[in-house]
Amino acid sequence: MQRSEQPARTANQELAQLIETAGMSHHALARRINLLAERSGIAFSSDEPAWISYYTPARMAADAVEIHRDLGLPAAALRWNNRAAPMPESAYTRSVGLRMTVLATAHLQNRDLDQALAHGQRAVTILSHVRSTRATDYLAGVVRAMAPWRRDPRVIDLSHLAHQAIALSTTATAR
Repeated sequence: MQRSEQPARTANQELAQLIETAGMSHHALARRINLLAERSGIAFSSDEPAWISYYTPARMAADAVEIHRDLGLPAAALRWNNRAAPMPESAYTRSVGLRMTVLATAHLQNRDLDQALAHGQRAVTILSHVRSTRATDYLAGVVRAMAPWRRDPRVIDLSHLAHQAIALSTTATAR
């Protein structure tokens, strides 16, 4: 049976098949969902669960930024970022801060310290107001990724600010 002759599958059927796949990580699942969303022929019917609306093409593009960064493909990560929807910081504080850390590390993979510092600074500023283990882990990841430039005064400053934000978050969440 050729592709054009195959019956259309709903997103529910596609997702059910994906979830059944043993050992699929969150990132792999997001990546697969992203690919499925770009394919034509996936019908979003009225019987789809309400949560599926969360996975808009822009939201999946934001996930693809992190996926491609994790795969060591910074150029692709940065291209996906151009397709991701801008999110208002006031409504999505943690998400915006996390995306800034991902962009910072993607720029580091691309050996662009200036852009990495700009995104890292914004991440620290945003995430210093967030109490989240994931946020502190992502900030720590930025600091670790900057290790090759650890003698650069700008990296020293950013690392200091990031450690302050991590300490504040750790102290606040331990209460």
